[in-house]
Amino acid sequence: MLKRISFLICFLVSTSFSQFDLFMSNFPPSKLAKQEFDTLLKVSGYNGPKIELMANYNVPNALAISRPRPFWGRDQFGYPGWQYSYDRYILYNPNFFTQVEFATSNRFVGLSILSHEIGHHLCNHTDQVDPYNVFKFNWDKEIEADSCSGYILAKMGATKNDLFIAQKQMFMFNDNYS
Repeated sequence: MLKRISFLICFLVSTSFSQFDLFMSNFPPSKLAKQEFDTLLKVSGYNGPKIELMANYNVPNALAISRPRPFWGRDQFGYPGWQYSYDRYILYNPNFFTQVEFATSNRFVGLSILSHEIGHHLCNHTDQVDPYNVFKFNWDKEIEADSCSGYILAKMGATKNDLFIAQKQMFMFNDNYS
């Protein structure tokens, strides 16, 4: 099972993703997805740079990503040089979210995925100059984003049982999906 998942991840990363492709195939989100996303952002207390939600059918489920925007300026020590600011995005696959909603009948499963991606932005996991490092897997960052997700959902009124069910069903869904 683990070998299948590892192969699938390696295959997807090596064959279908480049940051250029991801930004070339974005679509505006559905009205409902945008409303839910705006609610999650408001509840999270996020006050950093704007995060844009975009639909993208090339992403397997959801992805927090930043696009570096270089500019000439001074660093924190006052030396001139290239600096970077980041345009922040969350890309989600509408088909995946429809399947999750149908399979689980639990509102918090989809919300937990989006709030997890918001957690990556809250913790500045996506701010990096090398766009190819975005696909390197880091368990510490995933656990940190999951903690943010649980916090956001609890503030939205999810009970401990709701959070447990959302995580359990999400893992069961991923096992059946892969």
